Amino acid sequence: MLLQKGGQVDDAIRLYREALAERPGFAEALLNLGHALKTQGQQDEARVYWRKALEARPELAKGYFEA
Repeated sequence: MLLQKGGQVDDAIRLYREALAERPGFAEALLNLGHALKTQGQQDEARVYWRKALEARPELAKGYFEA
């Protein structure tokens, strides 16, 4: 996440994918990978990872959809 915030999005994406190869249900990595992909204009792929994150941990949506 620090790489992503520091503008090293490609490196962050690589590390998220490595983490997910080890733990496919790692919801936070799925969520952050989705955000990283969105910043690169890959909205469709980002949605896939966001959906997987919410399937793994539905409570992650709580902060996004509450007013």
